[in-house]
Amino acid sequence: MRDDFSKQTILDIARGVGYRCSNRECGRPTVGANAQQDGVVTIGVAAHICAASPGGPRYDAGQPQEARRARDNGIWLCQSCGRLVDADAQKFTIEVLTNWKRTAQGRAFRELGSGPIK
Repeated sequence: MRDDFSKQTILDIARGVGYRCSNRECGRPTVGANAQQDGVVTIGVAAHICAASPGGPRYDAGQPQEARRARDNGIWLCQSCGRLVDADAQKFTIEVLTNWKRTAQGRAFRELGSGPIK
């Protein structure tokens, strides 16, 4: 059984980084108007840092269900980066993803007062 995020948790994860991919080498916006400008397109995903189910990347059997579903265990990524981190869990460790998340949240906070950081 998967321990998926609630809709509110997904929103909290996405908003925390200004709807931008948390991979510091990517950082692309993940939400915007559709071509007709009458709807919204979202290309972001709330990915689990420690997998939602056994056998998944970075799964921690000792992690309680509540922690597995919590905002702290999630990172906002574009769909491409979401696939990348799950395909290579050896390279994209818990520490790497946690660092990306922390950095992305800091960037989003700084941009609130100064505009995009280049």
